[in-house]
Amino acid sequence: MGTVVRCVLVIIGVTLWLMFAFNSVDSLMSRRRVLGRWGPIIIDRRYMDQEDVQKTPYTNCGDDVLGEVSKVEVEGCNDDPCQLVHGKSATVNIEFKSNVKINSLHAVVYGIVAGIPVRFHVPQEDACHDSGLVCPIKPHQKYNYNATIPIRNSYPRIEVQVKWELVNEDNKILLCVLIPAKIV
Repeated sequence: MGTVVRCVLVIIGVTLWLMFAFNSVDSLMSRRRVLGRWGPIIIDRRYMDQEDVQKTPYTNCGDDVLGEVSKVEVEGCNDDPCQLVHGKSATVNIEFKSNVKINSLHAVVYGIVAGIPVRFHVPQEDACHDSGLVCPIKPHQKYNYNATIPIRNSYPRIEVQVKWELVNEDNKILLCVLIPAKIV
């Protein structure tokens, strides 16, 4: 086998290992300090399907949830942490599937600062109205939840984990995501 072919196979193997180790391309690319200047060369996003690229960094925060989140997008957020601007609004889209039938949902949003959850105002807490959802939610179908929250001038300029939950009529959590953010 030629030297060039071996080098290409090693690069492909390292790329696959890094993607597995960091769980996603965005996670991998955010670790540029680990990969140094070679990170963008190892994986060039232009050659990947857009469905494979997660735009907004997030983590699932519920082990005992009734659904599965497949994607989270905060409009205009591609950074870690997301920049939330005073006096503006933040629009979130959460793509998910439910494992059970759900008749009604409400949104609960917190900003977690120093481990302390502080409730964020959500103009439309009923997640079945004006959010792209129509209840009842059927099991194993893909849904997109959309909501906009104001970033009030009274909020302090700090880094915060935004905890977004959708809770059903029995007060059980359908989904829970943590989005790293900075109020600026």
